[in-house]
Parts: sequence; structure tokens; C-alpha cells
Amino acid sequence: MSFDMNQCKIGDLIVSRHGMILVYEGEIGVLNYPHRVRYPDGGKGSRCHDGFVYLSNRLDTDHDIIAFAKDYYSLFLTDGYFKSNFDL
Repeated sequence: MSFDMNQCKIGDLIVSRHGMILVYEGEIGVLNYPHRVRYPDGGKGSRCHDGFVYLSNRLDTDHDIIAFAKDYYSLFLTDGYFKSNFDL
């Protein structure tokens, strides 16, 4: 499983492997973890270029990125649902 974070644009909604929807906030210039994401509760996190939380020592509980939310949930939810759950 791998997701190319370089294809994200600021404000894109992305989904973790546990189904959580996060907001892509852009690149932050940190060598190994250059991509910033925001959780629904407002918390921030970073990701590697391949969407993983960690380069190594990965956990089953990690919210690794697997897809754009619009692609992953397009059969189940509408864009209005996504936008109403984030302070974009």
C-alpha cells in the first residue's frame, strides 16, 4: 500500500487506511516527513512522500494515507458531507 502525497494540493481531502478523512495542508520542508495533514479534531500530523506516518517501525494503528477521499468514498457520501465536517 502506497499513496503519492506529491499529487495532493492544499485543501484536498484524503483518507487513511482506517477510514478517517484528513485535510492536506501542504509541504512543510522537513526532509523525511515533508507533508502536513490535519485531523478532524484540528490536530496536525506529517507524512512521508508515500503517505506513511513513519519511515519504519510502522504500527497497525497508524493513519497511513491510501486515497483521495473523493475517490474512496464517492459511492457512499457527497462532497457536502466532507465540507461540513472540516473548517476549510
